[in-house]
Amino acid sequence: RGMTRLDSLGRYDTTWSSNVGANGGVGFVYAIVQELSTTTGLPTGKFIVGGNFTRYSPGAAGFSNRLIRVNSDGSLDTTWNYAAARGVSAGQVFSLLPEISPTTGLPTGKMYVGGDFAGPATYTDSAGAHTVTTGLIRINTSDGTFDTTFNPTGSGFTSGGTAAVWTIEPELSTTTGLPTGKILAGGFFTG
Repeated sequence: RGMTRLDSLGRYDTTWSSNVGANGGVGFVYAIVQELSTTTGLPTGKFIVGGNFTRYSPGAAGFSNRLIRVNSDGSLDTTWNYAAARGVSAGQVFSLLPEISPTTGLPTGKMYVGGDFAGPATYTDSAGAHTVTTGLIRINTSDGTFDTTFNPTGSGFTSGGTAAVWTIEPELSTTTGLPTGKILAGGFFTG
Protein backbone atom coordinates (compact mmCIF):
# COMPACT_ATOMS: atom_id res chain seq x y z
CA ARG A 1 0.00 0.00 0.00
CA GLY A 2 2.66 2.52 0.89
CA MET A 3 0.43 4.20 3.50
CA THR A 4 -2.29 3.16 5.95
CA ARG A 5 -3.89 4.33 9.18
CA LEU A 6 -3.82 2.42 12.48
CA ASP A 7 -6.16 2.71 15.44
CA SER A 8 -4.97 3.37 19.00
CA LEU A 9 -4.25 -0.36 19.51
CA GLY A 10 -2.12 -0.63 16.36
CA ARG A 11 -4.78 -2.38 14.23
CA TYR A 12 -5.63 -1.34 10.68
CA ASP A 13 -8.29 1.35 10.76
CA THR A 14 -11.13 -0.01 8.61
CA THR A 15 -12.60 3.48 8.10
CA TRP A 16 -9.52 4.40 6.04
CA SER A 17 -10.09 4.00 2.32
CA SER A 18 -9.05 0.50 1.26
CA ASN A 19 -8.59 1.61 -2.34
CA VAL A 20 -5.47 3.67 -1.73
CA GLY A 21 -1.86 2.95 -2.40
CA ALA A 22 1.29 4.19 -4.00
CA ASN A 23 1.92 2.44 -7.33
CA GLY A 24 -0.46 -0.33 -6.38
CA GLY A 25 1.65 -1.16 -3.33
CA VAL A 26 5.06 -0.91 -5.04
CA GLY A 27 5.99 2.73 -4.39
CA PHE A 28 7.27 4.05 -1.07
CA VAL A 29 5.95 6.86 1.11
CA TYR A 30 8.77 8.61 3.00
CA ALA A 31 7.03 11.63 4.51
CA ILE A 32 3.53 12.44 5.76
CA VAL A 33 2.57 15.79 7.32
CA GLN A 34 -0.87 16.82 8.48
CA GLU A 35 -1.95 20.13 6.97
CA LEU A 36 -2.76 22.81 9.56
CA SER A 37 -5.04 25.84 9.28
CA THR A 38 -3.22 29.16 8.90
CA THR A 39 -5.79 30.91 11.11
CA THR A 40 -6.28 28.42 13.97
CA GLY A 41 -3.31 26.06 13.73
CA LEU A 42 -5.77 23.15 13.89
CA PRO A 43 -5.71 20.22 11.42
CA THR A 44 -7.61 20.74 8.15
CA GLY A 45 -8.28 17.03 7.69
CA LYS A 46 -5.80 16.82 4.79
CA PHE A 47 -2.33 15.29 4.63
CA ILE A 48 0.62 16.15 2.38
CA VAL A 49 2.46 12.98 1.34
CA GLY A 50 5.83 12.53 -0.38
CA GLY A 51 7.80 9.53 -1.60
CA ASN A 52 9.02 7.80 -4.72
CA PHE A 53 5.65 6.72 -6.11
CA THR A 54 4.48 7.84 -9.55
CA ARG A 55 0.80 7.07 -9.07
CA TYR A 56 -1.51 7.08 -6.08
CA SER A 57 -4.80 5.28 -5.81
CA PRO A 58 -5.62 3.08 -8.82
CA GLY A 59 -7.45 4.94 -11.53
CA ALA A 60 -6.08 8.36 -10.59
CA ALA A 61 -4.05 8.71 -13.77
CA GLY A 62 -2.49 12.10 -14.38
CA PHE A 63 -2.06 12.86 -10.68
CA SER A 64 0.62 12.38 -8.11
CA ASN A 65 4.22 12.27 -9.08
CA ARG A 66 5.84 11.86 -5.67
CA LEU A 67 3.97 14.71 -3.96
CA ILE A 68 0.25 14.58 -3.17
CA ARG A 69 -2.45 15.73 -0.80
CA VAL A 70 -4.92 13.19 0.57
CA ASN A 71 -8.25 13.62 2.33
CA SER A 72 -8.96 12.39 5.87
CA ASP A 73 -10.25 9.06 4.49
CA GLY A 74 -7.03 8.42 2.54
CA SER A 75 -8.45 9.25 -0.89
CA LEU A 76 -6.53 11.51 -3.28
CA ASP A 77 -7.52 15.19 -3.05
CA THR A 78 -8.30 15.95 -6.68
CA THR A 79 -8.87 19.66 -5.95
CA TRP A 80 -5.13 20.22 -5.35
CA ASN A 81 -2.95 21.63 -8.15
CA TYR A 82 -0.39 18.93 -8.97
CA ALA A 83 1.98 21.27 -10.83
CA ALA A 84 4.59 21.04 -8.07
CA ALA A 85 4.39 17.25 -8.27
CA ARG A 86 5.18 17.45 -11.98
CA GLY A 87 8.21 19.58 -11.13
CA VAL A 88 9.66 16.89 -8.84
CA SER A 89 8.58 13.95 -10.99
CA ALA A 90 12.12 12.83 -11.80
CA GLY A 91 13.22 12.24 -8.20
CA GLN A 92 12.01 11.37 -4.72
CA VAL A 93 10.51 13.37 -1.86
CA PHE A 94 12.22 12.52 1.45
CA SER A 95 11.11 15.28 3.80
CA LEU A 96 8.31 17.78 4.39
CA LEU A 97 8.31 20.72 6.80
CA PRO A 98 5.41 23.14 7.30
CA GLU A 99 6.61 26.73 7.61
CA ILE A 100 5.58 28.35 10.92
CA SER A 101 5.45 32.12 11.40
CA PRO A 102 8.12 33.44 13.83
CA THR A 103 5.68 36.10 15.08
CA THR A 104 2.35 34.25 15.43
CA GLY A 105 3.44 30.63 15.81
CA LEU A 106 0.81 29.69 13.22
CA PRO A 107 1.41 27.92 9.91
CA THR A 108 2.07 30.30 7.00
CA GLY A 109 0.41 28.08 4.39
CA LYS A 110 3.77 27.10 2.91
CA MET A 111 5.72 23.86 3.12
CA TYR A 112 9.35 22.99 2.43
CA VAL A 113 9.85 19.88 0.32
CA GLY A 114 13.23 18.12 0.33
CA GLY A 115 14.37 15.30 -1.94
CA ASP A 116 16.65 14.31 -4.75
CA PHE A 117 14.82 15.93 -7.63
CA ALA A 118 16.57 15.62 -10.96
CA GLY A 119 16.40 19.36 -11.58
CA PRO A 120 16.45 21.75 -13.03
CA ALA A 121 13.01 20.93 -14.40
CA THR A 122 10.56 23.43 -15.81
CA TYR A 123 6.78 23.31 -15.54
CA THR A 124 4.07 25.76 -16.49
CA ASP A 125 0.91 26.64 -14.57
CA SER A 126 -1.54 29.54 -14.62
CA ALA A 127 1.15 31.86 -13.20
CA GLY A 128 3.64 31.07 -15.96
CA ALA A 129 6.79 28.95 -16.33
CA HIS A 130 8.79 27.90 -13.25
CA THR A 131 12.08 26.07 -12.79
CA VAL A 132 12.73 23.56 -10.03
CA THR A 133 16.28 23.58 -8.73
CA THR A 134 17.66 20.46 -7.14
CA GLY A 135 16.90 19.22 -3.67
CA LEU A 136 14.72 21.84 -1.98
CA ILE A 137 11.53 23.70 -2.92
CA ARG A 138 8.69 25.43 -1.07
CA ILE A 139 5.04 24.97 -2.01
CA ASN A 140 1.76 26.66 -1.13
CA THR A 141 -0.16 24.01 0.82
CA SER A 142 -3.59 25.39 -0.03
CA ASP A 143 -3.31 24.64 -3.73
CA GLY A 144 -0.06 22.71 -4.31
CA THR A 145 1.64 25.37 -6.42
CA PHE A 146 5.27 26.39 -6.15
CA ASP A 147 6.17 29.34 -3.96
CA THR A 148 8.23 31.27 -6.48
CA THR A 149 9.57 33.66 -3.80
CA PHE A 150 11.71 30.85 -2.35
CA ASN A 151 14.92 30.40 -4.32
CA PRO A 152 17.64 28.41 -2.53
CA THR A 153 21.14 29.40 -3.55
CA GLY A 154 24.58 28.12 -2.73
CA SER A 155 26.52 24.94 -3.28
CA GLY A 156 24.27 22.20 -4.60
CA PHE A 157 21.18 24.32 -5.01
CA THR A 158 22.25 25.95 -8.27
CA SER A 159 21.18 24.55 -11.63
CA GLY A 160 24.64 23.08 -12.17
CA GLY A 161 24.72 21.20 -8.88
CA THR A 162 23.25 18.06 -7.42
CA ALA A 163 21.51 17.95 -4.07
CA ALA A 164 19.61 15.42 -2.02
CA VAL A 165 17.84 16.90 0.99
CA TRP A 166 16.92 14.12 3.39
CA THR A 167 15.80 16.13 6.38
CA ILE A 168 14.58 19.66 7.06
CA GLU A 169 14.18 21.17 10.52
CA PRO A 170 13.22 24.65 11.72
CA GLU A 171 15.65 26.71 13.77
CA LEU A 172 13.91 27.65 17.03
CA SER A 173 14.53 30.75 19.12
CA THR A 174 16.16 30.01 22.47
CA THR A 175 14.05 32.72 24.12
CA THR A 176 10.56 32.26 22.60
CA GLY A 177 10.64 28.67 21.32
CA LEU A 178 9.18 29.93 18.05
CA PRO A 179 10.83 29.39 14.68
CA THR A 180 13.39 32.05 13.72
CA GLY A 181 12.43 31.95 10.04
CA LYS A 182 15.52 29.89 9.18
CA ILE A 183 15.72 26.19 8.40
CA LEU A 184 18.39 23.52 8.54
CA ALA A 185 18.63 21.15 5.59
CA GLY A 186 20.58 17.92 5.86
CA GLY A 187 21.65 15.63 3.06
CA PHE A 188 24.18 15.58 0.23
CA PHE A 189 25.12 18.76 -1.63
CA THR A 190 27.61 19.46 -4.40
CA GLY A 191 28.29 22.64 -6.37
